[in-house]
Amino acid sequence: KHLHIPGSGINTIATEIKNVTKLEELYLNNNSITSIPTDFYDLVNLKILNISNNQIPSLDSKLGDFTDLEQFYFSNTQIDLIPTTIGNLKKLERLEFANTKITLLPPEIGGLVELTRLVAAPNKIASIPSEFGQLTKLTYLDFASCELSNTPAAFASLTELETLYLNDNELQVVAGLGGFTKLKYLRLHSNRLGEDNPNFNTDLPEDMSDLVLLEELTLYNNQLTKLPANIGNLVK
Repeated sequence: KHLHIPGSGINTIATEIKNVTKLEELYLNNNSITSIPTDFYDLVNLKILNISNNQIPSLDSKLGDFTDLEQFYFSNTQIDLIPTTIGNLKKLERLEFANTKITLLPPEIGGLVELTRLVAAPNKIASIPSEFGQLTKLTYLDFASCELSNTPAAFASLTELETLYLNDNELQVVAGLGGFTKLKYLRLHSNRLGEDNPNFNTDLPEDMSDLVLLEELTLYNNQLTKLPANIGNLVK
């Protein structure tokens, strides 16, 4: 049920792997794999899949057949597109794809309703689809260094968040920020908060003082000239 072959120097996945139908955990990270055979997607009982640190260029739409998948890691690959069928992975709890070629998130990502942890940093992802607001079980979200220019209004639904990293982006405002009352770690440094904008207020929201569990807050390298009046209430 478990196959662990990280750092083994392999560059291909044998098609015979499809015969290991009861496989639940597969670790192929830190190899030189350049492609995934179609037969690979017959491993429909997989719960954990790690293909990070390989030369894999793409994911097939058959990814959606992995309906039992709970953890999926493909950081440090050449993958440039997340198949829309990812929305079928209703049991997925952890998704990590740092440092890939991905620039867009499909709206179907909103179907991952059990997701608690998502790491997308760093990538060149300029925007987040509004469907992202459906991921209401998220507790850990890392979008640092992603070239984000905004967060959708639906972002305000992510009220279970405990860790939110949005540093090193182009953000002028973060939707729903004051409502994330479970936040412990918030990184907003190196953005455009506080910049002059005739269309909306880019200062931090006054209700940020409601984030009473906050232990870490980073704001340097912004244009902020004032802080919310009650921010001194954040005693942790």
